[in-house]
Amino acid sequence: MNIEKYNIMRFSSPLANFVFFLPGFSFALSRDIPSPRHSTPPSRVNITGPPSLAAYCDGARFGMGGPLNAGSCSKALDNIDRVGLVYVTYRGRGGPGTIDLPRRYAAEDQNCAIDLKLNPLYLGDTLDLTYLRITVDHIIIKCMLQSSVKIPTGGQVTKLGWSGQLSVTVLAPRMYDILCPYLPAYRPPLDQCQAALDLLPWGDEARRFGPATSAGVDVPLPRTYTAPHGRCAIEIDYQATGDVISWNEINDALAAVLVKCLKSGRQTGFVSRLGASRNIFVRVTEPTANLGTA
Repeated sequence: MNIEKYNIMRFSSPLANFVFFLPGFSFALSRDIPSPRHSTPPSRVNITGPPSLAAYCDGARFGMGGPLNAGSCSKALDNIDRVGLVYVTYRGRGGPGTIDLPRRYAAEDQNCAIDLKLNPLYLGDTLDLTYLRITVDHIIIKCMLQSSVKIPTGGQVTKLGWSGQLSVTVLAPRMYDILCPYLPAYRPPLDQCQAALDLLPWGDEARRFGPATSAGVDVPLPRTYTAPHGRCAIEIDYQATGDVISWNEINDALAAVLVKCLKSGRQTGFVSRLGASRNIFVRVTEPTANLGTA
């Protein structure tokens, strides 16, 4: 895919009235949005030309070649939250705000993902959603579509937000064995399942998940995280004697389930074979009272 074809695809996207790229890597936008570092929003900003962003392309860190492609990344971009606010406050787990971070926006085909993260030393920051989409488009074009690019790679922009504490990364995610069975039950609302996912802890440290009766278990299983309004639940369980896995790996797998199963109209989603010995499995479904709660 070249830049011109990408422009056409973005024009046909539901986001086309927010941001568009023209041949020669430029864009035009007129909207009441703030500069990403302003503490108070200006009345109106007219932008022409490429955004002044320092996108860092790195295939070793963020993936390269193979299935990673601009088309899938554009689909992941379309999954970014659409709240009715121009200015959105992101928050760390437990902090004040409207969207929980970190958060992954995945493409349904699992060939691309967008990670939005907050400096863990800060409770929150503010970023205009339009500017966020512009930033992701900038990464895709610079790291995948410019004529100088031989092999598409993932990329990252840091120091986003009014306080410069946000980062966005476009990357090639791990592929998961996801099942999306149709069940004769109601389909949990996608926003409720995201709310349930937002309840899970995050962390890169490997922990032992397994039965509460086993020695050395850090996270007793089974457990369920239920959305605040009780309309969606995330279940984490094990086989054999449990396994070692990080919370980040579980969160990433569940983000893939939400977009592949719930967003496409299925009633539930299931991922197995997680963990070092592939003994952990997770499910997104309607709430039950059969499993332990977190």
